[in-house]
Amino acid sequence: MTQTTFAITSAGKPVQDIHPLVAHHLLVVGQTGSGKTTSTLSLLDQLQRTNYTTIIFDPTGEYSKLPNSVTYKLGENAYLEAGQLSAHQLREALRIHGNQLLNDKLAQAVDALRIQQNIVQSNKPYVKIGVPIADYQKQLAKLSNWSRSFAPQQLAEQLIAEFVIPYPDERADYALLGQQYDRPTIN
Repeated sequence: MTQTTFAITSAGKPVQDIHPLVAHHLLVVGQTGSGKTTSTLSLLDQLQRTNYTTIIFDPTGEYSKLPNSVTYKLGENAYLEAGQLSAHQLREALRIHGNQLLNDKLAQAVDALRIQQNIVQSNKPYVKIGVPIADYQKQLAKLSNWSRSFAPQQLAEQLIAEFVIPYPDERADYALLGQQYDRPTIN
């Protein structure tokens, strides 16, 4: 009896024992038509034959009727906690592919909302007009892993609050985060 090959390693060696392949987590990716579904169904069949419990995160729902498995579909019985995501993860989840300025402002907005929720203990946007840079940097330095959460419903308003600049004349105070909104850039 010949052994079944479940996968090929990046070094080109066949994987014939399924257990090391799924000992931790397994992600199956590939182009449309490359055999992802066929490979996954084969793996799941072998796992079920050896009494493995399978948990499937299925964005399309194509595995929802699979027997003896727990299937999660994003938006139905699985949800992302937006208030726990980094700016990069938010961009990816929301498919925001903006320019570098937007990416930077989104990261700043997430940090400002983290300060508001975890340091100031407010779920309102962080208004930056007139705030000394040194004070903001001290608050930013207090953030760590324990303070990842923020109020995502305030993100749009916080993005606007990020676009503050000094006055364009002799009143400019460069020790502040800003003194007025940069309306042309916001628009």
